[in-house]
Amino acid sequence: MSDKSLHPWKILLASEDRGLLRALSRFLRVFGCEVDEAADAQQALAAWEAKRPDFLIIDGDQAFQRSLQRCMSTCVMGETAKVYTFLLVEQGKCDAAAALAAGVDDFLRKPFDYGELLARLQTGARSLEFERRLRRQAGAHPLTGCLTRSALLRRMRVELAQAASADRSYACVMLDLDFFCRVKHLYGFGAGDTLLRVVGETIRRRCTEGETLACFGADRFGVFLHDFSESDAADWAEQIRAELAEAEFAWESAVVRVTASFGVAAARGKSIRAEDFIEMASEALRYAKSSGRNCVARYREFDDESRAWTDLAAPGRLFERTLARDVMLPCAVVLSPKDPLSAAERAFGRTRLGALPVVDASGKVKGLLLEETVFDELSDSRRRTATVGEVMLADPPQFPEQEKFASLLDFFTRQSHAAAIITDNGRPTGIIMPQNLATLTTPLHSASFAPDDPDLTGSELLVVPELCPAGDSALE
Repeated sequence: MSDKSLHPWKILLASEDRGLLRALSRFLRVFGCEVDEAADAQQALAAWEAKRPDFLIIDGDQAFQRSLQRCMSTCVMGETAKVYTFLLVEQGKCDAAAALAAGVDDFLRKPFDYGELLARLQTGARSLEFERRLRRQAGAHPLTGCLTRSALLRRMRVELAQAASADRSYACVMLDLDFFCRVKHLYGFGAGDTLLRVVGETIRRRCTEGETLACFGADRFGVFLHDFSESDAADWAEQIRAELAEAEFAWESAVVRVTASFGVAAARGKSIRAEDFIEMASEALRYAKSSGRNCVARYREFDDESRAWTDLAAPGRLFERTLARDVMLPCAVVLSPKDPLSAAERAFGRTRLGALPVVDASGKVKGLLLEETVFDELSDSRRRTATVGEVMLADPPQFPEQEKFASLLDFFTRQSHAAAIITDNGRPTGIIMPQNLATLTTPLHSASFAPDDPDLTGSELLVVPELCPAGDSALE
């Protein structure tokens, strides 16, 4: 099973016997095959067009077989990729010569043996692999008729060796279609194949004798340009980009439009490996993709941006301009030392913070109350009448809003503190906890923003009320 780790066998079963379809598909899926079933010729044709199979297994009476073979022969016109075809036959009820002339590759007599079926499939797989390698060695991409990647590399190696001694300039252009999978999902694989052929022909019309076009597979193309500077190659690519962006491709009753992204690299009079040249253009293509697609990017065009990012991302630099006010959890609720713990419990339930500042009558910081402390105290029936002032942490750590992020990180790293209060002119404006700083270096995912309470379906998590004491009616 050659390359089966990359591509499981795709098998299309066509039979009027629905019981046979169920049994055979169940068996083949056990061995990792991708199976589609069709109970009539039109369904088989639709399945063929949607997902090109590697194998076709046909069952049914002679009328059904002839109808199916006519559909298949119409469907495969112009295709070069081979599909290995089996015919299920009964003793004495098959015209072998006619079946072989119609394109059948092998026969299985009914009732068939599953072990024999697997052995015949393996034989067919070897035949398909042999033909695939022949096509690759021939250097022609089977769908578009362009050169393959390996054929382009061979030609580039010869040309680049000459360029090193003749002071000639060359350019390499890589392009692929933007959101090409969307075309296949909306219109089917047939539309995708047709679009690739049309795009290949559009690019080919722009190529002169000294310009070599190749299809790298999927939706990617590469072009090797002779005697082109980087600027000339970028202009050439821009013309094709504009033509593709304006073109409309007809598919059945639909009109399909597509754009492409381009990467350009150039070299002059120096020795360079063909593989490295293609990688340079591919790197430029990645920049075009990350720049919003449907554009042309040049190799190393964004080096200044890359250097700026490298400098910014250096250790200690990423958050160099970040201040405490940028990363604090805004605290719109404060507590008074005289507040009962029951009011503090309600405050924690509303704010969902792990700590709250305690202020004196003038609004200045007097202490810090931790949520875990409140729940520990309330769990003891003898302490339920306690006040905030009795259990708060006096003289808590405080930082002004302008404190640098690095200082905060160093503070929590060197000392074990549950939280710190951020202030503006001595009045609390926010809370910082060590786990909040740690999340800034943790990759984001959807759960990062999911509320703990499944009943919260609105925007109440985004509402930040004005600063108010815990006993205020806003908390009721």
